[in-house]
Amino acid sequence: MFTPLKDLPVGKNWTLDELNERKVQMLIPVIAYISIAMVFGTFGNALVLYINIFFLKLRNSTHRHFIVFLALADITFCMIGDPFIIGVLTHPYKFTNVLACKSIRAFTYCNAVISVLVLFVIAFDRYRRICRPKGKQFSIKKYIYHLRKNCVR
Repeated sequence: MFTPLKDLPVGKNWTLDELNERKVQMLIPVIAYISIAMVFGTFGNALVLYINIFFLKLRNSTHRHFIVFLALADITFCMIGDPFIIGVLTHPYKFTNVLACKSIRAFTYCNAVISVLVLFVIAFDRYRRICRPKGKQFSIKKYIYHLRKNCVR
C-alpha cells in the first residue's frame, strides 16, 4: 500500500498534529474537488427542484416524479454527506468518532444505491414508453411497489 508518510525524516519525533497536517496537505486536491462538486451539486439540484416544482406545469407523470426524487436524493447528499466527507479528509488521523465514521459511510452507500435504483427505474420507464408505446404503462404506485420489492431482496 502506498503511504505518503514513508519519506519522513527518521530522527525526529512527529506529533499526531504534524502527521495529520502533512496528510491533509496531500489531500488538498481531493478536498477541493469535493468542495466544488458540493457547491455545484447543491445549486444545480436546487435549480432542478425549483424548475420542476414551481415552473413546469406538467401533468402528473412518472418521469417528473422520479427526476424530482433523484434531485432530492442528490441535494441531500451534497448538503449532508459531502461536508462530513470533507471533515473526515481534513482529520485523517484525528477523526476518532467511530459511530460518525460508520454513519457517514452507510449514508454514502445508501444514497448511491438509491440514486442507481432511481436511474434504473427512469431508464426502464423510458424503455417502456419508447419501445412499447401501445402497451400498458406503469403508474407511480406500481414503480414504487417494484422499487420496494427489489430493495427488500
